[in-house]
Amino acid sequence: MYKKLVVLFFIWVTCFTCRAQLVTRIGSGSDTTYLISAKHFTGVIFPASYVNNIEEDKRFTPVKGEINEAEIALNKIWDKVNLYGKSKYARNILVNVTPYFANYKRQYFGYKNDHNQKVIFINLLNFADKKEANKYLSNWKSKFIVGFDGFYEHNTAGFSFNLATKEIVAGAY
Repeated sequence: MYKKLVVLFFIWVTCFTCRAQLVTRIGSGSDTTYLISAKHFTGVIFPASYVNNIEEDKRFTPVKGEINEAEIALNKIWDKVNLYGKSKYARNILVNVTPYFANYKRQYFGYKNDHNQKVIFINLLNFADKKEANKYLSNWKSKFIVGFDGFYEHNTAGFSFNLATKEIVAGAY
């Protein structure tokens, strides 16, 4: 009986932690991004060739497994997440980030830190208010969204996940 419960528990854990992911190429040439869709999230992966303010020789293109690791880590920090809630100016500590983060589209890009460790930056974009999101975030699949103050302050959040140390921290890259 005990062995059956243990086996059942491991099957349940495996099913719960595995997420089927579909990756689709968007665009062509140097403007190519990859759309990634899973059960609880949708996002885009910016390739190493995407131009931003990170040194290009320090960039890498995250793969599905690395994105999945980052998402699992993101969902384990529920007791530390401090995002804007329904009130524009009040911050809420979230009890369970999975349903809350489901309103957020993701943008991912990879870079190597000063210790040459791979890090994935996860940019969360709030699409709970679709009308406002479409006004400010309409090009989220092709342009990395950065903004300060106003709408962006209340509807974006960034997290870095270090693939070597398995640590996730809030904040900019």
